[in-house]
Amino acid sequence: MSELTTYWKNLTANHAKLPSKIFLLYDLLMERDPRKSGFSRITNPVKLANGQAEWSGLLEAKLDLQWALHDRNKLEPSNEAIKLLKVAQVEPSTISELLKQIR
Repeated sequence: MSELTTYWKNLTANHAKLPSKIFLLYDLLMERDPRKSGFSRITNPVKLANGQAEWSGLLEAKLDLQWALHDRNKLEPSNEAIKLLKVAQVEPSTISELLKQIR
């Protein structure tokens, strides 16, 4: 089991509720398509008719993660996204490039 997988299991076991940006980050680090492993599209016709985006949950997580990576210097001591990147030994710029592919 990799260090990242071990860290993830401990993280999910010790936190009652993690923000969606952390799940998105883990999907990206594990090279998974977030649309197939954790995020689902909205199919309620009323919500869609009222202007909600089909993948609004994923898009919100993307924006939250972008903000966390952008603001990493201020948030580092308590930022789970940055801790997860350190364990995975991945630079925030790499994740930022992957986030550009999500629409």
